[in-house]
Amino acid sequence: MGKSNAVFLALGAFLGVVGRKSRLVVNHCLRTVHNGITQIGRPIPCDIDYQLSCPVDEGLRGVWYLRTWLEQLVTEDAFLRRFDPAAVRRLLAAVCPEEHRELLVNLYEPVAAAALGLTLTEGPLDGLSQTQAGWAHLTDLLETPDLEKRRQTLEQAGERLARRLELGPQGTACLLECARGLLPRIGAVLETGNSWQGVFPILD
Repeated sequence: MGKSNAVFLALGAFLGVVGRKSRLVVNHCLRTVHNGITQIGRPIPCDIDYQLSCPVDEGLRGVWYLRTWLEQLVTEDAFLRRFDPAAVRRLLAAVCPEEHRELLVNLYEPVAAAALGLTLTEGPLDGLSQTQAGWAHLTDLLETPDLEKRRQTLEQAGERLARRLELGPQGTACLLECARGLLPRIGAVLETGNSWQGVFPILD
């Protein structure tokens, strides 16, 4: 058996630890890259379509890139598994009604943002839905000219959420990166006075 076949089969066996949607994504990606792996250490001459919330270092090569990509996918999938699947589907249908079914959009980020918002407002996580009172609370918490304080508020919420969900180091790091990534969107809402629906949605 050649090196590329052995690597492909080993990675395929690894798929048992990820969720159904993630398995479909990874199976597609493995089929795409299989012919491109000729030797460990060489670049992969193709793209992996599904965009991770925390991208993999583009400096990695060959199977090391794939391994790191799969580890990150498992981290994001493990986070999603901590929530009710029906609530996740409702949230995704609200924030990206067509894209989450037809396109390979990232599934982690909308759920992480909703959970962070509910952690900030001390709301229940089970439905992943904000409330009008929660929106008012978010404005009070985040409407500050001190951007460093705003960042710290989000990171502290991320740390509390990570402890609550019992995330490991990699899961916590990904969640904190996602929290920091929300800062421009939060700033835009506060500057324009628009609704929080696009960041921390209320689900019907």
